[in-house]
This record gives sequence, structure tokens and C-alpha cells, in this order.
Amino acid sequence: MLLVARKWRSRKTMLWLFVAEFPFTVAALALFAIAQPNTYRTRLWTDGYNNGFNSSPTEILYSYANHRPISPPIIWSQFITDFNVVISVLSMFIMLIKPVLFFMRALIPIFSALVHILLVVLYAYSAYGQSASDMTDKDHPQKGAPWYITKSCDVASDKKNIGYCKQAKASFAVTLCLLILFAVTLLVSLHSCIPTKAEKLARAADIEETEIPEYSPETARLDEQEWEKMRSQAEWQYPPGISNMLNPMTPRTVAFQTLEGEHGPTPVSDTLPFRERYGGPDGR
Repeated sequence: MLLVARKWRSRKTMLWLFVAEFPFTVAALALFAIAQPNTYRTRLWTDGYNNGFNSSPTEILYSYANHRPISPPIIWSQFITDFNVVISVLSMFIMLIKPVLFFMRALIPIFSALVHILLVVLYAYSAYGQSASDMTDKDHPQKGAPWYITKSCDVASDKKNIGYCKQAKASFAVTLCLLILFAVTLLVSLHSCIPTKAEKLARAADIEETEIPEYSPETARLDEQEWEKMRSQAEWQYPPGISNMLNPMTPRTVAFQTLEGEHGPTPVSDTLPFRERYGGPDGR
């Protein structure tokens, strides 16, 4: 029974998805690499506090000084910055490998579906981390996405941060584009995993051709009985001389006769009259 198809329903669709994935993957790798380790994260955090949009980076220092350490919000943490770099490198590696496997016909739909499930999960978490809330400061709560996503970059208190704001905004946009692309590729892969009616019929025919009956003593005994039945029918239907010529012999009977020193059935030529054996009425 064919459960998963091995052929793509539309190879052109996958090729176009590979082409569309390339520029966004390169852009993500470049933007996330620029942001590492802390090119503008703290700058935008401080700028948002100056405008009253979110908490202050100094809140973390005060909490440690007062022996009440708190973790920074995920949106301002070093973890999300490193996480974005790691997944961008991983997606670049996968992007380079996928076309090679695809043209070698080694990238089957089910394998592609598993890979893109992983990518969808990773980029969904990245998008969440870049748009998470910041409720550390009760006086300046940030209940939704950060200011550099929801607002214009011109509201920055320090005009030097406008460029950094645009980079952060572009990083989030590229993340969403890749998330959508990977989700579409996942759907195409899952759709190709469903076998068509023609594939089911072809697979069923292949299974029937390759099926070999299982050997057992019972089947061997039945085969031997069938041979004995055919031999008895031949002896009943034909005269003794002819029945010797048509006497069917099983492989096991031949083996026993060989071991006992017998020479097998009488050759056909020996059962014919002398004149017919040697060609003419006068024996010439």
C-alpha cells in the first residue's frame, strides 16, 4: 500500500520557491550578522525608554545591585540576537543543499516537509522574539511590538538611531517573508506527499509482480501431490509405451533416482520401432 508519494506534483513550483528564497536568505544573514553582538539593540532600547515606550536597560543593573536579579525581556536579550544569527546560517546552508538534492531526485516530498517544518518553527519563534512585549517597567509598559516596528523611525530621540531602526524593521520584515515562504513550501511538500490515483495503481502493480510465495513444508507437500496426480492421469490416458514418454517427474524424484543409481526414464528414441529409429524401411 502506497502511503507517501516519492515524486513531486509540480517540480516547477519548487524551483520558483527556491529562487524566491535566495534573496531573502542572503538578506537575513546580512542583517542578523550586522546586529551581532550588540550593534544597536541597547541603543534602540534606550531610545525607546527616552520616549516612554518601554523599560530602561538600567533596570537590569539596578535589579542585580538590589539582589533582585531579573532577566531582560526577550526582545532586548542577547539570546534572540544570537538565535537569529544561528537560524540564518542554518537556512543558508539548507538553501544551498536543497537544489542539489532536488536535481539529484534525492529530495523527496516527505523529507522536504520535515525540513520545512523545522524552518517554520525556528522563524516563527524568531518573529515572536523580535515582536515580544516588554512589561519590566510598570511605569512604561510595552504591551505589543516594540516602537521601531509599530512606529516611524523618525520618532527616535537620537537621530543617529534612525538608521538602526530601519535595519531592525527590515530584519523583522525579512523574517516574516521567510516564514511565509517556508510555510508555502511546507504546504507544497505535504500536498506532494499525497499519492495520486495513477501512483497508487502503479505501486500496486509493482507489489504484485515482486511478491514471492512463502516456502513452507505444507506448500511443498501440495506441490508433490500435484505432480503425482499429473503422473497418474498420464498413465491412465495413454498406453504404457506413451505414458513412459509423458511421465512427469518431480525434482525430488529425479534426485532420489540419481542417488539410487537409476538412469531415469527410457529415452523417446528407444521406444520407437527399429525402422523408425534408423530412418527407412530397409534400415538405411
